[in-house]
Amino acid sequence: GSAVFDSVYGLDATAGAYPILAESLPKKEGRTVGIVLREGLRSSRGRPIDATDLIASIERARNSGAAAFLEDVPKGSVDRKSPRTALFQNADPSSLARALASPLVALVSKSSSATRPDGTGAFRAEPSADRLLLTRNRYAARGPALLDEISIRRATDLSEPLRDFEAKSADIGWLGA
Repeated sequence: GSAVFDSVYGLDATAGAYPILAESLPKKEGRTVGIVLREGLRSSRGRPIDATDLIASIERARNSGAAAFLEDVPKGSVDRKSPRTALFQNADPSSLARALASPLVALVSKSSSATRPDGTGAFRAEPSADRLLLTRNRYAARGPALLDEISIRRATDLSEPLRDFEAKSADIGWLGA
């Protein structure tokens, strides 16, 4: 997940938040907390990323099983004066930053879907029925991957991947027994 998707914030060893895709930590002005995304963010498919994508990402996470995790995160809105700024009423800035550091709330393009993921990570994902192709994302927010691509194929058994490994044409890994 972290190869394809980035969070708006990260957490250091002391659980303190730091900005990844935001310009700074959330700022409180009165009862409103604002998050300004970095300028020039683009998705792996080249789409500009702004506060509408951030709000859509939060709502996607809220509707996809992270509702309890996001219980203290109010619904957001886009600042009319700045399309890169998301506003949250009556939010605690540090709680908001910690919530947005979770991979459950990764920032994705509004057009992202399970069959056509569109994140800001080092790789662009192209899933299909029998494999997952990860290619270098030239728009990656924190820099593109060092590898050109990674191809992950489904194997019905271990004999074929083991032969490929012995022939030095593949690296293998497997989950399960």
